[in-house]
Amino acid sequence: SSMSFREDESWLPLCLPLFNARAFLYAHISFVSSHTCLVLLSGSRDAFPALSAARQQVKDEIESKPFLTAALQGASSHPQCSLEEAAV
Repeated sequence: SSMSFREDESWLPLCLPLFNARAFLYAHISFVSSHTCLVLLSGSRDAFPALSAARQQVKDEIESKPFLTAALQGASSHPQCSLEEAAV
């Protein structure tokens, strides 16, 4: 991913017709560390500010605890499956 994407927060409406054909699920997507992407979901289109605040709390918690940073870096360097296995 590009550096600008890693610094931004994205807000995407998702249509999941088998979940609810008459509504969207909204995804707040951002990076909370250099190798860790956080995806927060909401059924409310107005939830961006609350999810942005939650993201900041997660990011602050990770940055304040070195063992979390190390654990996330270790996990990202040893993926459990490939993109092909995940059918992505």
